[in-house]
Amino acid sequence: MKYKSKNRDELEELIYDENIYLGDIDTSLVDDMSDDLFSCRDDLKGISNWNVHNVACMVDIFMYRKHNENLDGWLIDNPNADKICNALFEQIGIKTSQKPKNK
Repeated sequence: MKYKSKNRDELEELIYDENIYLGDIDTSLVDDMSDDLFSCRDDLKGISNWNVHNVACMVDIFMYRKHNENLDGWLIDNPNADKICNALFEQIGIKTSQKPKNK
């Protein structure tokens, strides 16, 4: 990874720089990915590589946008993982029966 973000604000700054490939961002320390984080980006390629292990909040992460990136690699290790995943997958239009299982 070329870039490391310690929190949501740092991650947002990296996302806003369209010269940065999203797959080059280390998100392992980020615990909040909420509130229309990707509003400035049309291309979300690379987020499937993100480590979302510590994320506790993804409310409205993809608000008002279609999302096509495969998120099968996103492992959320949090006591509230089901709640986080259900909200996320409802938001991007995946039926509960289609969502990946917590690993």
